Amino acid sequence: MTRLRGDRGIGVIATGDMDLVGTMTRNWIEECGEEAGIEALLPLWKADRVECLETLWKERFTIIFSSLKSLFYSQ
Repeated sequence: MTRLRGDRGIGVIATGDMDLVGTMTRNWIEECGEEAGIEALLPLWKADRVECLETLWKERFTIIFSSLKSLFYSQ
């Protein structure tokens, strides 16, 4: 991220992160951004996942799941 700041002049990065993962105590992008002097925007942080998914579906977005927690699904 420091290279992005220096080489490209990037001062802000936006991600789709919604919550912490596993045993993380802090958002990794936010933490790295601070060290590099880049602000992290997290517009979906703590957003309701079902509501977000329903909005995407209603707006006819193509949805691709890249990671799922099996404990939430019976099959």
